[in-house]
Amino acid sequence: MARELYGPLFSVKKAANYLGIGITRTYKLVNTNILKSIKDKNGSLIAKSVLDDYIEEQYQKSS
Repeated sequence: MARELYGPLFSVKKAANYLGIGITRTYKLVNTNILKSIKDKNGSLIAKSVLDDYIEEQYQKSS
């Protein structure tokens, strides 16, 4: 279920921590556009809603 982008924006490092996965894996998800991100001069920023959607999708796949 896609929702509007909202909430705090996380750096890739903080997004990885939120998801409980490594930074390298998180960068792969961003680079393959699985995690939509906003490009900033300091790197990529990911909305909390994008991370929540990703978590929900992973739960649905495992059911």
